[in-house]
Amino acid sequence: MAFGDHRSGAPVVKGVVEYLLQRGVLVSVSDSQAMGTFQKVLKESGLRDALKGLNVQFREFREFIKVDIGEPFNGIEIARDVMEADAVVNLPKLKTHAQMLMTLGVKNLFGCIEVCPHGALRAEEPVVGKAIRKLKGL
Repeated sequence: MAFGDHRSGAPVVKGVVEYLLQRGVLVSVSDSQAMGTFQKVLKESGLRDALKGLNVQFREFREFIKVDIGEPFNGIEIARDVMEADAVVNLPKLKTHAQMLMTLGVKNLFGCIEVCPHGALRAEEPVVGKAIRKLKGL
């Protein structure tokens, strides 16, 4: 949601959250930022405003646990909240930039994986390169 008109996803997220809340589900909206802050993403994406007044927890991923996912990566660190959740809802959306037209929601899960400690990426270091180097080192 960092590029283009990222506010288009907020109404869809709101609809899903309302559906889940009506069924008694405890809902958390979460992410782990490689660049910027979680609060900035909530604001710029329109999620903070769209979900205002709803019983939703906003939780930045801060704790990660090592999970063995087999070859070739072996272990990666995945957000504890994700691993302990009863279910994870991942909403795909068409991209509004030229880098990728559609990822079918796979890229959305990138925030669940610890790429760098405390989200402290240097702007000149590409996120994907950092992730690949981290995965190689495991």
